[in-house]
Amino acid sequence: MTLRHHRHPKKIPLRVVNLSLILIVLMGTMTGCLTNNKYRRQGYCNGYELRNYSIKQGSGMHIHGRVRICDTRKIASFAKIRFVSDSGAIYEAIANKKGYYEINLPGWYFVGKIVASNHSRGHSGRITIEDIFFGHTNACELNINLYNTNNFYNEVELLKNDIIWIRENNKEQ
Repeated sequence: MTLRHHRHPKKIPLRVVNLSLILIVLMGTMTGCLTNNKYRRQGYCNGYELRNYSIKQGSGMHIHGRVRICDTRKIASFAKIRFVSDSGAIYEAIANKKGYYEINLPGWYFVGKIVASNHSRGHSGRITIEDIFFGHTNACELNINLYNTNNFYNEVELLKNDIIWIRENNKEQ
């Protein structure tokens, strides 16, 4: 009877396994952070963020939140937020200097649209949120990001020949 010696595969030290797992997690985190910054730099942003919650209060719907300019993330001081219900009623709130607003709407729910705009100190922006419904709870936080209207997206560069043509045609009129 002969004894056979079985070779065991080499064990990878636990330290190497842990180090490689940590590196994989760090690389994934770094890639995620870089991706988020990339979108933020390109002006990617959502128009609004809605969080519902319940509070103990009387009747009505309590809505509050903050208003910012989407591209620059600057505070939209004194922005006007109009809640236009499907029944035709219009409710207005104006943000304070720090961009926060608060309004109590009558009734247990709201169906309609929201128009928010700001035209102050060179930070102008606007957004319309169509077909919105509040009513799952009696309070909500609605943070609004206004789309920057200072940027001209459809600009066309005029060439020297274009400018000459415009001047000549204006003289004829």
